[in-house]
Amino acid sequence: MKKFKRIVACLAVFSIFLSSIPAYAAFTPTHPVNSQAAYMVNTDTGTVIYEKNADKRMYPASLTKIMTAIIAMEQTKDLDKTVVTAPSYIFDELYGQNASNADIRQGEKVTMRDLLYACILPSACEAGSIIADYIGKGSIPDFTAMMNEKAKELGATGTNFVNAHGLFDASQYTTAKDMYLITKYAMSVPGFLEIAGTYKHTMKATNKHSEKRNIYHTNLLLKNNGTNPYYYPYAKGIKTGTLDESGRNLISIASKDGYNYLLVTLGAPMSDPSGKILCYNDAINLYEWAFSRFKVKAILKTTETV
Repeated sequence: MKKFKRIVACLAVFSIFLSSIPAYAAFTPTHPVNSQAAYMVNTDTGTVIYEKNADKRMYPASLTKIMTAIIAMEQTKDLDKTVVTAPSYIFDELYGQNASNADIRQGEKVTMRDLLYACILPSACEAGSIIADYIGKGSIPDFTAMMNEKAKELGATGTNFVNAHGLFDASQYTTAKDMYLITKYAMSVPGFLEIAGTYKHTMKATNKHSEKRNIYHTNLLLKNNGTNPYYYPYAKGIKTGTLDESGRNLISIASKDGYNYLLVTLGAPMSDPSGKILCYNDAINLYEWAFSRFKVKAILKTTETV
């Protein structure tokens, strides 16, 4: 009996030792990571596979719209029956900023579902502000207060939002770990993954557009046109974010052979001298490394006596 207790004690100490090893020390990718910050998690187990500057303050750019979508989806009972009119004043802020858009126009009546697709897929800034104005009952600051309250609720204490679209503001910031927490929660919101994992969506005709029109996801990991060098068949979404001040940000998920990962990369250079878009290289390299290296194996049967 004493011998058994000693074995158990030794195993407990060994387990504590293993749990104290940082993920980045235990697991080193086979390729250099160009992004300034990264956080990669196996979503089946919650295991952090890789992290780099996970708590470094960074600019989220259009990753902001993930939180915009969370608030909108939680505050809207019926995404199809809720029709929102685009207010004129939001376009004044966006004018001349070269903001990404879905050609939503002043006074246009758009369903909340189409606004969410526009917000996430082509990263339409006007869609983000239209949503914020509607949910905030005419006050975008009230909407961003809801965003910040939700961030704190999720444990994203290194994050602050001041707008719903992600255009640069020095007071709007986040971290790779915080964006993981926010995205992990977003994935649990009914309907979010369906939107964020779609490459092409057809928006309905409106009072300002007489015909339907297609919008496309900005995440090139999803674009399978036969010539795109960044297409990755195991990827399923979720959001890009790019500004001169932030570099290229990318949040994606990928699944292969029953293994599932969520990856956040922030602050990749716009491109290398050869023109490669490095955030996609980082994602593909990290996914291939994880899929090839980590496997679940049975090390002990529950019926065995130790």
